[in-house]
Amino acid sequence: MSIHITPRQIRLFITLLITASLLCSCKGDYMETAPSQLVVEGWIEHDGFPVVMVTQSVPLSTEPALLDHLENYIVKWAKVQVSDGENTVVLTGKYDNRYFPPYIYTTGNLRGMQGKDYTLTVEYGEHTATATTHIPAPPYVERIWQEPCPNNDTLVTYKVKLHDNPNEKNYYQLFCSSRDAQLLQLSATYMGCISDDLIDRSADFTVYRPSTAMGEEDHSIYFSSNDKVMIKVAQIDEASHNFWSDYSQNMLLSGNLLMSSYQNLRSNIHGGYGIWCGMGCVEASFNTTQGSQASSPRSVLP
Repeated sequence: MSIHITPRQIRLFITLLITASLLCSCKGDYMETAPSQLVVEGWIEHDGFPVVMVTQSVPLSTEPALLDHLENYIVKWAKVQVSDGENTVVLTGKYDNRYFPPYIYTTGNLRGMQGKDYTLTVEYGEHTATATTHIPAPPYVERIWQEPCPNNDTLVTYKVKLHDNPNEKNYYQLFCSSRDAQLLQLSATYMGCISDDLIDRSADFTVYRPSTAMGEEDHSIYFSSNDKVMIKVAQIDEASHNFWSDYSQNMLLSGNLLMSSYQNLRSNIHGGYGIWCGMGCVEASFNTTQGSQASSPRSVLP
C-alpha cells in the first residue's frame, strides 16, 4: 500500500531527521552514522483506549533521502503491549488516515482509568522500548470560550479558564485541531505547556494555533472564523510535561525545527525516543461557521 506524503506531513519526518542527526558524529570529511532507533508517540486517556505510533529515526548520510522512501521508516510489524499492572494487552496495528503517520497500534480491550499507571513495551527486531505513564484526574476547567481578535473580523481566539489545586503539584498541556477537524490526533498548541507555578488557584490561558507544516506561508497563531476547532485541556504527569516543555521551547525559540536546540527532547522512553503520555482530559468543539459550540462528552466541571 502506497502512502502519499503531503507538505503538512513532512514535519514529523524532519523531526526524525533531526533526532538522527544527534546520533551522528563528524570525523574528518565524513559523517559516522548510528543505527536507527525506535521513535514512539503514544497516549492513553482516562476512559479512552491506548493509541501508539512507532517509527524509526532516519540516519543522516551523504545520499539524498527521497520522501517516497520515508514510508519505510513506519514500523508496521512491532509487538506493542500495554499493561495496567494486572492485565497485559497486545495492541493491533492498522492503517488509519485520521492519524499521522497513518498507521497506529490500538485496542478496544483496555480502557484508561484515572489514577492508574500504564506500562508500554514495544519490541521490533533487536530493539525494545519501554515507558510507564500515569493518568491524572481531568483538570478543573471552568469554561472554554471564543473571543474575536481586536480590529480583525476574520480571526478569533480561544480562552481556557483553568483552576488548580494549590495543595498539589500539577502539569497541563493544551492541544487543538483546526482546518483538519476530521483528524482524531490533536496537535500541541503553541506555548501550551503549563506548570501550576503559573497559576494562583485559577488563571486564563490563550489557545494559540500550532503550525501544521514547515514553511506554512499563511500561518497565524489565531484561528480563522471559518475553522472548526477542537480543544483539549489535559492534565499530565511530570515526565510528559518535561517532553512537551522541551517541544514547546524548540518551537518558541526557533519556529523551525531545522534551527531548533541541539539537545534531545527529554523522554520517558527507555530504549528509544518519543513520549508515552497518560492524560486526564476535558474537551470542547466549536463550529465557528455556525456560531455554535458542541459540549464535551466529559464534564468540564469536576
